[in-house]
Amino acid sequence: SGGGGGGGAATAARSSSKAAAAAKAGPPSEFEEVDVTLRVRLSPKDSADVRAGVERVLNRALLQHRADIGGVLCAYSDITFPQPYARIYDSIPFLFVPVRVRAVVFHPRRGMRLVGEVTEVGATHVGLLLHGVFSASVAADRLPAGFEYDGTTGGVWRRGDGDDDDDD
Repeated sequence: SGGGGGGGAATAARSSSKAAAAAKAGPPSEFEEVDVTLRVRLSPKDSADVRAGVERVLNRALLQHRADIGGVLCAYSDITFPQPYARIYDSIPFLFVPVRVRAVVFHPRRGMRLVGEVTEVGATHVGLLLHGVFSASVAADRLPAGFEYDGTTGGVWRRGDGDDDDDD
């Protein structure tokens, strides 16, 4: 099954109107609004109120990385049930319910410029907090060319030319 909260397989499609608006507005965002179809695993006790069970599972999955949607689930809305039934497989005592939701997913891509607050500086990496929520780390060998670690002043990365302003 897919990560976080007991969901199953998912398919995602970028919301075409949002994608078009984002393309016109500027550089791509690390957040995407997508329509996602999930197979949510529910306990039999949830059969009396399937929507409440689905919401419980999705709420547990918030701010967790889910491989099946390709990022971190930040928010969801518009829960619909594309089929009027759930499935039970073999002797597995769970209901597998297909669910469609609109989701906001944190999904940065390679080469994308992210802005964060520095939370940790070490000889091997720089730690960041993105959007006040997501931890990130940049390995020393991935920092821009010309930066050198100076451990004599409590640990600072400086440009090799001695200029340590933060314009870049």
